[in-house]
Amino acid sequence: MAASAAARYFGSASNAIGKMLEVQEGGKPVPYKVNAVIKDIPGNTHFHFDLLFSMKSLAYKWGQIGNNNFHTYLTLKPGTDYKSFDKEFSDYIKKI
Repeated sequence: MAASAAARYFGSASNAIGKMLEVQEGGKPVPYKVNAVIKDIPGNTHFHFDLLFSMKSLAYKWGQIGNNNFHTYLTLKPGTDYKSFDKEFSDYIKKI
């Protein structure tokens, strides 16, 4: 949970940890426990959220046509030349 969302729902980030938050899924309230609060993500990125959920905890329909609403991130080993890696990325995607 982002710190601003924690403050909005629970008054402060420290009050949010361990609390339950109900989220509407398919018209039904589903309770989720707040396990962590992180600093708000800076505005100069595409990654904006209030809440993060594990995909295991959601009733997500995997394998359906059109399920392409994810970003994939890679962590490169320290010292990796990202420009060289980028040149071979297409081959990497095919391999993996």
